[in-house]
Amino acid sequence: THGKLDPTQEKGITPEALAVKILAAVEQGKDEVLIGGKEVLAVYLKRLWPGLYSRFIRRRAIT
Repeated sequence: THGKLDPTQEKGITPEALAVKILAAVEQGKDEVLIGGKEVLAVYLKRLWPGLYSRFIRRRAIT
């Protein structure tokens, strides 16, 4: 619904905090920045063990 956050979004990072993290990464000259909580672990899991990641994702109800 317009103007309302779902429970997942409510737990997310604020735009201000995100901007601080992005600016810090730019100042450090980083080419890639991963910002998040558990979601960042999924990126590394997919890179290191793609088969395990695929099995994990298939078993989860992601919406």
